Parts: sequence; C-alpha cells; structure tokens
Amino acid sequence: MSLTVRRALMAVVVLVFLVYTAVALLADGWGFFTRPFTDSTSGGLIVTDLLVELALLSIAIYFDSRRRGRNPWAWIVVTMTLGAVGTVGYLLARSFDPTAPPLIPRANGNRTAVERATDQPTS
Repeated sequence: MSLTVRRALMAVVVLVFLVYTAVALLADGWGFFTRPFTDSTSGGLIVTDLLVELALLSIAIYFDSRRRGRNPWAWIVVTMTLGAVGTVGYLLARSFDPTAPPLIPRANGNRTAVERATDQPTS
C-alpha cells in the first residue's frame, strides 16, 4: 500500500472519529464519558481499560516525539481527551516527517529508504 493511500486512510479515520465524537457530545454532553463509570461495573472496567491504553499510547507518543526533537504535549492532550483522534492524528502528522525513523525497527537488517538516502558515498 502506498504512503499516499495510507495517509488518506488515516485522514478518513480521524474525520470519522471526530464526527462520531461530536455527535456523542451533542447527544449526551460530557456525560457520555462519565456515564459508563456509574452505570455498571463492566462499563467502568471498559472505560478504565481504555484509559490505561490511552496512557500507554501517550507514553509512546512522548518518547517518539522527544527522540525526534519534537514537543509531544499537544498530541498527548489530544490523545487523552479525544482518544483515537489523537493517536491516528499523530501517526498521520508523523507520516509527513521524512526524517522519522520507522516505528518498528526491521529485524532482518534491511535498511529503510531514509537510511539508504542518507548514506555517504565511499570513495
């Protein structure tokens, strides 16, 4: 899948989640977030699990941004308040950074296109 197609898919995901979040806010107000804690134990478990996952994603965003010399706090705030919008939005914005190292290093020793492009010619 080409980089352009991946970016387009990520943009669609961000837009869908933004619209869905807006619909939920308009329908239920901010109560849509706190209601699962008070309605049932299983709802509270699901929301707590999601908060833990968002915290872990925020930690990953923090270290990835700092490694690349970027300020991570705006993305962390968006991730913790809007969930998937922040995470996918971060990945989308990151995809436009040509110097960003791969999120998952290649185990077989193959170099990425950026690594090959930055090679110094040997004489």
